[in-house]
Amino acid sequence: MRSRWHSPAQGEHRVPEYIYVLRPQRPTFLADATHEEVDAIAAHLAYLRELMTEGRLVFAGRCEGAEFGVVVFLAQDDEQAEDTVHADPAVY
Repeated sequence: MRSRWHSPAQGEHRVPEYIYVLRPQRPTFLADATHEEVDAIAAHLAYLRELMTEGRLVFAGRCEGAEFGVVVFLAQDDEQAEDTVHADPAVY
């Protein structure tokens, strides 16, 4: 996880941006995901929607070949960032 400062608007305080990378368990993950894995993907997407609703999601997406995905988000400090990452159902 890395951090950089989010540029604040006039009168706002700086909020750090953090990033984490998600890698599938196997190259064929999207093609042959189990029912449990499909449920985990749905929970992950719901979690990202929650971050977006909170105004904390900056960017999320996977690369074209789906070898990995990234999530960029805002957190007040490293502790909140760690909590955010570990609350994602796709992280284990």
